[in-house]
Order: sequence, then C-alpha cells, then structure tokens
Amino acid sequence: MRILHIITTVSRLGGAENHLLSLIREQSARGHDIDLVWLKGDGEIAGRYRGAGCRTAVKVPFERPAHAFSAIASLRRRMAEHRYHIVHTHLIKSDVLGGIAARLTRPRPAVVTTKHCDEPVFRILPVGIAHGFLTHIAYDHVISISDRVRAFFERRGYVPKSRSSRVYYGFDRSLYPPSDPQDIRTQFALPDESFLFGIVGRLTEQKNHLFLLPVFAELARAYPEARLMIIGGEGYSPDYRIQVENLIDSLGIGDRTIMTGWREDAYALMGELDCMVLPSAWEGLGVVFIEAISQGVPVIATRTSAVPEVVRDGIDGILVEPGAASELRDAMSAMIEQRDIIQPRTRREGPAYIDNKFSVGNMVEETLAVYREALARRGIDA
Repeated sequence: MRILHIITTVSRLGGAENHLLSLIREQSARGHDIDLVWLKGDGEIAGRYRGAGCRTAVKVPFERPAHAFSAIASLRRRMAEHRYHIVHTHLIKSDVLGGIAARLTRPRPAVVTTKHCDEPVFRILPVGIAHGFLTHIAYDHVISISDRVRAFFERRGYVPKSRSSRVYYGFDRSLYPPSDPQDIRTQFALPDESFLFGIVGRLTEQKNHLFLLPVFAELARAYPEARLMIIGGEGYSPDYRIQVENLIDSLGIGDRTIMTGWREDAYALMGELDCMVLPSAWEGLGVVFIEAISQGVPVIATRTSAVPEVVRDGIDGILVEPGAASELRDAMSAMIEQRDIIQPRTRREGPAYIDNKFSVGNMVEETLAVYREALARRGIDA
C-alpha cells in the first residue's frame, strides 16, 4: 500500500507522535510505502520518522488560519501526484485539512483518522457538530485509541458505529535503553533512603502540576524521605513553568523538588522512580502510564478519560478522583508505607501485562485491517 500519514507537528514526542513513529516503523517493515506530512513547527524530530522508514517527511505549512487554503491545495496536489491508497490523519488540525484535501482529490484515496483523545474542544457543541459533519463526508473509518474515546464520539453521533474501531497504542520496550539507577541517583544527588515520586509530561495545565505541588508539600512534612521529580519541558506557555517554579518557592519545597526539563532519557528516568504520580485533568490513553508500568513502576493517577483502561486500580497503582486532594495525599502516603508490597507486585506483573495488552503487533495488524476495510468500502485495489 501507498500510505500518507498527516500529523499536526513533529517538534516533540508526545503520545500521538510516539504512536505514529511505531506505526510507521512497523508498516514500513511490512513492505508498505510510507510518506509523512506535518503542518506546524520546525520538525525537530522529523529525522526519526525518516529513520523509521518514511520515504519522505515534509512540511506543508499551516502556522496560521490564513494558511488553510494553501495547505489544503498543497496536500491535494501531493495526494493526486502520489496516488495514495490510504491517507491517515492524526490530531484535529490534520484531521480537518487532510480530510478536506482528500475529499477534493481525484482519484480519491481512502481516508482513516485516529482520535487520540476526547479533548475538551470536542465538547464545544459547534466544534463537535462541524467535526462530526466532516467525519461523515470525508472519512471512511475512525480509529479511537481507547474504548472511552470511541464511546465519546459514537455517543454524540460524530462517528457512525459501522465505521468506528478501537485500536490501542502499541508499546515496544526493546526500543528503549535500560536505566542505570546508580547513575541517576548520583546525577541528582538523591539520598539512598529517598522515596522518589515523579510527574512526567509537558508543563501544561492539563497535567495539574499546580494541584500536585501543595499535596506533595503536605506529604513531605510527614515523610522526610519524600522527593518529587518533575520530568518534562515547556508546554504551550512559558508562563506555566514560571507559575510552577514560583509555587515550589512559596511552598518551601525547593530542596525536595527536582525539575529536569525536557530529557531525551525520560523513559530511563521514569524507570528509577519509586512511584509515578500524574493527577491529569484529562488524558488520551496516557502513554506515560504504559511506559511506567512496563518498567514495573507503580502509578497514582486520576480516574479520568481512558486512564482506567491502562492502570488497574489496586494492582499497578491507585486511582483517585479528579480534584480530590486528600485522596491523592492518602494514595501517596500508601505508596510510601506499603512500598514493600506494591513495588514488588508491579515489577512482577506490570511488564507482562503491558506486553500483552499494548502489543505493537496487535496495533499494526488491527490498523491494517481497518485500511483494508476502508479500501473495500471505496472500491480501491491495493
């Protein structure tokens, strides 16, 4: 098959970007011809996609709404020139522009989109209706990355059930280098007896750092060994990082808190946490939970979005209600008090659970099955 993937940005590796990287690597290994287009940013990590098997990885600029018509025209020309069998879009801007461009292309390719989350913008009625209309006229099939996301779009009528599937992300532990616990403890001057919590993700309101920090400050007064590592670079606004830093100072926990910034070795750092804690307001699937549990690291997370589809409450970690500060504090206390029970259990059961439920092989085969169904619907031989 000739496949074109379109994604909004390849300037950082978030959940959607990591998923696409794995998908491209495996599709290319199976002999398919893969091209990639991104719309925004400098494409700092575009080389990774080329290395994974893309024939080409190019930018079609869409930095401002005024670029929409030129971006659609450019995408349409590329689709007509290369006569793709499948156009697969990822993230909302790519969904819109890629869907319209494919609808206008002759011969028309089969179009598949992956919904990586049920983010709040889709709950705004005019946005949801417009996106639902586009889905009905432009897409042959919609993949959701969790049962929760699939149910959201089907329930609101944005996606016909007959053209909807759930395909979990695939995760391959072999692609990540193992961590060196002694090196990491030395690097950050952590006492041997410290209990290291970590929050992993971009510095954005979605991840709820400002909610977590006062809870951690209260916990730290009761447990001198508690430390908090904040792993992740700036999100969409530098102001949020400043708010986080100011709150750390005002709470007096600067000596208990480590801000690493963006790290190439985030996966390795995560593997040396005693517990990952992420009280997100919402998530897509929550790839960081998969990454943590795959290394036997227990997690504390909010019972929101598709998180319960990843974190088994009472097995891999503890789920708490969103915004429940006392519940979060109690969960963090339990992680310290019961470390000799919780940590060995997660190390013993977590990796195999992730390998089985979030298999890369399953992800690729299920995605290719969707492609074949979409091609058959459109009467395209590939």
